[in-house]
Amino acid sequence: MLIDSSKSRPQKIFDFLHAHILVIIVGIVIVSSLLSMVAIITSDDDEKDREDNGIVYEDIDTLYFAMSNIKSLNPLTSKDEDTYYISQIVYDGLFTLDEGLNIKPDLVSKYSADAKNGTAKLTLRKAKFSDGDSLTAYDVEYTIDTIKDLGSGSPYYRYVNKIDYVEVLGTRSLKVYFKKKNDASLDNLVFPIVSRNSYESGTDGVPGTGPYKYYKYNKQRTLTLKPNKYYFGEKAQGKIVFKFIKNNKSIVGLITADMITAYINKASDADVIAEDRNLKYTSITSPEAEYLGFNFKNELLADKKMRQAIAYAIDAESIINENYGGTAVMSDSIYYPGFMGKSTEGKRFSVDQRKTAALLEELGLNQTNGEGYLLDKNGNIVEFTILVNSNDESRLDTASSIADDLAKVGIKVNVKGLEWDRYLKALKNNRYDLYLGGYIFDKQFNLKSLFDKDAIKGYNSSDVQAYLDRMESSLTAEKQAETFDGLDLLLADEVPYYCICYKTYGFTTVKHFESQVSPTFFDIYRECENWKWQKAVNVSDDNHDSDS
Repeated sequence: MLIDSSKSRPQKIFDFLHAHILVIIVGIVIVSSLLSMVAIITSDDDEKDREDNGIVYEDIDTLYFAMSNIKSLNPLTSKDEDTYYISQIVYDGLFTLDEGLNIKPDLVSKYSADAKNGTAKLTLRKAKFSDGDSLTAYDVEYTIDTIKDLGSGSPYYRYVNKIDYVEVLGTRSLKVYFKKKNDASLDNLVFPIVSRNSYESGTDGVPGTGPYKYYKYNKQRTLTLKPNKYYFGEKAQGKIVFKFIKNNKSIVGLITADMITAYINKASDADVIAEDRNLKYTSITSPEAEYLGFNFKNELLADKKMRQAIAYAIDAESIINENYGGTAVMSDSIYYPGFMGKSTEGKRFSVDQRKTAALLEELGLNQTNGEGYLLDKNGNIVEFTILVNSNDESRLDTASSIADDLAKVGIKVNVKGLEWDRYLKALKNNRYDLYLGGYIFDKQFNLKSLFDKDAIKGYNSSDVQAYLDRMESSLTAEKQAETFDGLDLLLADEVPYYCICYKTYGFTTVKHFESQVSPTFFDIYRECENWKWQKAVNVSDDNHDSDS
């Protein structure tokens, strides 16, 4: 056969395919069928190999967690981080917080709040401590008085210190009087309640009303919890064993070996580590906010239109991916993402150079020099210095990214990195235009300290403070959410802080793990009584999982 050399290679290929199209289609069908059969056979063979090797997955009714060497398990005095988290599944508070940090009743069956007088009237549910004693209003009064007596020796004193006194109205009813109506928030009633008949200061393992109770405690070895048969809610089915681990770096390896069931990994590369070890990973929003602050002594930055223009110019999504390794989430304001059930879809200040340009135009900044930088009314370049602590690489990179983003809209930014002590001194002395900062919030998310005159110099925060005072008043959950709506709109308009992101933690578990509810940063064992997992076991091995 002669080949037409005048045709190009693509033309020759097309002619060949056209002439043999039927044969090719039949060939593809046959190959596809063969590949499907191979996949099925391979899958069957893998399953058969697994059976031949004696490996099966078995339901395990005991959860295994890691913990540090704690000093005390006393719920009212211990300042150990592990004790704080464990106490939440052994003890209940009057109120608790959901994943959106909304207040909801826990040991309280019904309540009414009087914001005007700073009081809250509570009725307790029928509940029992793990030793069988019934919960009464006298136990609540006793708990509050005990924490008051402990003073700063209790991690819950900052909540209880706002309470003036408790009036017991009946066996299961009481009235709480707060010292100030502006501190009369129901989320101050989230401390663990203990039994007046069983609690002794300095004693480990005192009874609680939660889903679990203390069972065995071998110091520097293991702590075992068993289901509380008197728990008022859904009963837990299996035990929990906490293993004392000296080196946190070894925990991921122990999860891989099915020796630890789950762990909150706060490392920035937690997702990469989990993927590398073939473990399950769930991202959890932390209380660590990264934000941009403004110097309100600067005439341009004192105008909210300039702050809004800057917010629209920053590509926060890109910053998260490039500077924080994707281990962070955006937030509409300085408040926690999804706070009070607020939607977190999208971002209020998603990067939009057109909106930035329009705002700058309104400010009269529409003239540029030969380098493309905006000129102010005096013909000077619009130029800011952004202060950042040089010991934090992510923030240094973020400062550079923000400088690049603002340069695109004609604003010149110089990055100034200082060592921590010099950075704090510069902030205190107002030697900056912009600064990058971070804040680790408590689960209450009381922002009063962020808006006092020392924290945000030169900004008239009276309207914000008024909302914050109302947020901390004796309000129902519905009224508090309504108040937050107004505060949220005000913060969006004023932009006193621009939230870049909230860092995330990694909930890392064994591969075969199920949970309908994810943990939160303030409750890492949230609803763990419903967690399920399977362990790889050898069917030829008679020594299955035993009690620890």
